[in-house]
Amino acid sequence: MLIGTAAASLVGLTFVALSITQGYMTEEFLPGQRIFMAPILIQFVNVFVASLILIAPLNAVASGACVLVCGIAGVAHAAWVLHRSRKLEERIASDDQIFYIFGPLVCYLAVIAGAALVALREPASSYVLAVAILLLLLLTIRNVWDLMVWAVIRSSKPK
Repeated sequence: MLIGTAAASLVGLTFVALSITQGYMTEEFLPGQRIFMAPILIQFVNVFVASLILIAPLNAVASGACVLVCGIAGVAHAAWVLHRSRKLEERIASDDQIFYIFGPLVCYLAVIAGAALVALREPASSYVLAVAILLLLLLTIRNVWDLMVWAVIRSSKPK
């Protein structure tokens, strides 16, 4: 419940932060900013939805199936971000690839594994899911911070 509440709050704060930095951004930085903004929002929403599903009064198979859909959607989105990032003229730094693409991909794969364990009623399933969802939340918090710092640094450079 705590992770879901944190994710919901951070979705709202992300909208506020992105609205504030929108004034700093110029046309040349918009493609890169769009590549990084969507994953942040999708990850927060995914954490929130998965948390809601897990506290809902569903049976194990239904909970596992719903969380599995969240994990699959996350993997698909990470693949889309990777594809879009390859089309950018500007090369994306390797640390950004790790934190915005591959890190979430690993977390989503862990969510899928945890969802399968939930459906199979394995005792370790709650631990696997808790760790995967918490890591995704922490990674996304890091990414919001990185995006805000990036926007402020870019906006303060002389044109």
